[in-house]
Amino acid sequence: MRKKHRFALCISLLLLIVMCATLFFVGCGANNGVPDQVAEYAVLDYLDGRSLGQGEYNNYSFTVTHNVDKNSNIDHAVIDLEIQYNYATEKTRATIDYFYDRGSEHWNVERAGEWSDAVFAPIPEKLPGPWRIDYFNDCYELNIDSVRDNNVTMSYRITTYATVSMGLDPDRPLQLSGNGTFSINGKSISIPVDLPDGFYCNKGGGRVGEKSTELVIFIEPMTGCTQGYLNGSLSYIEP
Repeated sequence: MRKKHRFALCISLLLLIVMCATLFFVGCGANNGVPDQVAEYAVLDYLDGRSLGQGEYNNYSFTVTHNVDKNSNIDHAVIDLEIQYNYATEKTRATIDYFYDRGSEHWNVERAGEWSDAVFAPIPEKLPGPWRIDYFNDCYELNIDSVRDNNVTMSYRITTYATVSMGLDPDRPLQLSGNGTFSINGKSISIPVDLPDGFYCNKGGGRVGEKSTELVIFIEPMTGCTQGYLNGSLSYIEP
């Protein structure tokens, strides 16, 4: 009888230890917040849901900041995502509430917040060098010297054409060149350009006959400085 009693006592102690361990690890799961493997599903959804023009990228990384409410078993997780391209990086973040179900020991999405507007930054060591952009009959030749603190130091040469006599005469060719340090605004660079005598810019919206325009260059994350345009249409009147 003593052996049976001792055996039953050992079984009871073993079950008690297993129950305590289970409760301990379940509690740890809730306290530590949603695992990265679960949060990554939200990252993959974001990557899959982007527009076709942003489809390609090289790599991505993310971090999760946990804000666990132990009373409700909810982790108000903040996911910071960085996407790496050839010539730029993209950063965005979202706050997603995850509920920890102690019965199934699973984390489930309670509320999914919106991803913030993407912030693009060029990779400084990748952009320097020559670039050429062909836009209809225009040609924009760039030579980027350096990129620092969201500013680009560069020279440019513009070959374009201006309408003469409302298009009745052949277009008049125009070449413009210059250099300087210009601000990078997101994925674009705007370069102010003064026009020589006789040339005017019509930008629409009643803005006609202006003596300056802007060369707008886009930094495409995967392909670099491969797109751009001269703002407005040019016309020429004999001085």
